[in-house]
Amino acid sequence: MHLDNSFNSTKEKNIDAPEPLTAAAVFENMGNSTLRNPTASSTNINLPELTLVDLNEAKIRSEQNDLRFSNVVPHAQESSPQLPESKIVGRDPRYKEVKEGFKNAKESTKGWDSSEPPSVDNIKERIGDSRVLFWGDDHADKDSPTRFSKALESLKTAGVDAVAMEGFREDQQPLVNQWLAAEKGSDAEKRLEGQVRENVHRAINDTKDFEDKMMEVMRASKDAGMKVLCIEPNGVKMTTDGDGDDGHPPGDRNENWTRVTQKYLTDHPDSKIVAFGGAGHFIHLPEDDTFADLIAKSPFTPTDITPPAEYVEPK
Repeated sequence: MHLDNSFNSTKEKNIDAPEPLTAAAVFENMGNSTLRNPTASSTNINLPELTLVDLNEAKIRSEQNDLRFSNVVPHAQESSPQLPESKIVGRDPRYKEVKEGFKNAKESTKGWDSSEPPSVDNIKERIGDSRVLFWGDDHADKDSPTRFSKALESLKTAGVDAVAMEGFREDQQPLVNQWLAAEKGSDAEKRLEGQVRENVHRAINDTKDFEDKMMEVMRASKDAGMKVLCIEPNGVKMTTDGDGDDGHPPGDRNENWTRVTQKYLTDHPDSKIVAFGGAGHFIHLPEDDTFADLIAKSPFTPTDITPPAEYVEPK
């Protein structure tokens, strides 16, 4: 900030040096182009618009200008001090446990490669009697829907008939059912798909890449003749790092996923489900609040068929 000549003319006008300004006085006058001298109310000292950075610079020049600021909040340092891992913005406070969970999950799925369509025998051997399968997704991986799509036919032959979908609220189920039943390529399908996308758009915090990905998985599921389960709590608003707000943190979402999944399997005793969602929902944590932990406590045995590459450990 460059101070104008009127600021530097305090001595020339023989104005008595003011008493130190309090922080309250400084902030009371912020936003005005004039800062009044508290000891000479009839004389104004013209300043440009003041910001905290400007105030700090003005403080540095106070000695030569006979204007003193006291208790002014300094501007940020050039580089912030390193925060503890649990205090870094956007980082889960359980960071170490989460990182360990990803590492263990990746190890448990080692050798399971879906870059090519897995054989039916391969899938049957892996899932055994399980009725709940996990397919974790690295939300930053744009190719993951393609790998999932390649596996759907083999999964269907192995007895899987439904895909539980992250990002789709429970109250969207009737609309999704109509879209699934609509003739492919028809005007009705296009109209309904537009409505489904609009609902997903609202649920996932207007994140288009994730929205496109989930719609791609939806279309692949329909093409494979799968049912689609909407498992998110009504009113949920997600972000792409998996956190839910609007009163629906990840733990509440996992509980809702579990309830919807259990009800479907109870109502359809011959069915099997594959849940497609962020890989973090399928790791194990000491707090036991992930979807994987909750399903493990249910009557239904789960199996993780997540491609290991999708278990990307947090940095």
